[in-house]
Parts: sequence; structure tokens; C-alpha cells
Amino acid sequence: MSMKRLAAQVDECVDYREYNQKLKEAIDYETLGYHMKEARLSRQMTQAVVAEKMHWSTKYYASIES
Repeated sequence: MSMKRLAAQVDECVDYREYNQKLKEAIDYETLGYHMKEARLSRQMTQAVVAEKMHWSTKYYASIES
């Protein structure tokens, strides 16, 4: 799905649950997690360090990465 199309669909959303569902459908979390892990490892960082920099819990960060 193109970003332009996603943006149009999100703009139509009134309820945050509907908005979150549209995002979940549009984002390939497996690919995103793969790239996040590759970037983290290339910088020799731990999940905890990256999560802290992003103001996320380590558990949440790890769930996206795996």
C-alpha cells in the first residue's frame, strides 16, 4: 500500500482503534523488525540501549524486532 493511500485512509478514521487497525494492516512488522535489528547490530547496540533512546520499554522493542 502506498503511503499516500494509507494517509488518505487514516484521515478518514474517526476512532483510534480503527486508525490503529489501518496502520497494522499497512506495516509489515516482520520486515521492519529485520531492518531494526540489522541497524542495531551494525552499531553494536543492545535492545535495551535502543529502547531507552526511543523511550520505549525493552520488552516492546524486542517484540517488534522479533
